[in-house]
Amino acid sequence: MEIERLAFGLSHADKMRAAELRWRGMPPGIPPAMAVEFMAKLKAGSTVRKLTGGGKLGPNIVSFDRFKKHCQLHPEWASEAWRISKINCSAGKGAALRLTTHCRAGLHLMTGSNVFIDGSHGRRRCLACRRAISAYAPPMADSVADRVKRALESGASLSQITNGRPVGGGKT
Repeated sequence: MEIERLAFGLSHADKMRAAELRWRGMPPGIPPAMAVEFMAKLKAGSTVRKLTGGGKLGPNIVSFDRFKKHCQLHPEWASEAWRISKINCSAGKGAALRLTTHCRAGLHLMTGSNVFIDGSHGRRRCLACRRAISAYAPPMADSVADRVKRALESGASLSQITNGRPVGGGKT
């Protein structure tokens, strides 16, 4: 058969031709053995997108068009496949965060009182790491403290000072 002669590393067009040869003369939809394999992979935790998408998601079992046609021909099978796929898809979202037990440094447990939600990003952060970082903040230099005092005495707000726009147009 021509498919066996095709080697890996071929162009996209050659791969498409090989896929077409694979399905030439086949009835529409998915063969029964492949439908059983498809359903088994869904029950093992995969999704319709992974099994029909190919590319970065891994090798596809069947094209999405063939899957859709099979769904039209077998509506009960289709409803079960989509139901399982949706469950698997929702389980995958946020799974990495749910499985996180320690902080990024790997030093502290990410539980209860050691976790806070970062307001700017809505992410879980390690409170112990945050305290450790702020404990090592360098003290302000005397020259900077004098400039801040002068700016405050001249009527500048803290926002103007921190953003570099003090009152009077001069530098702090």
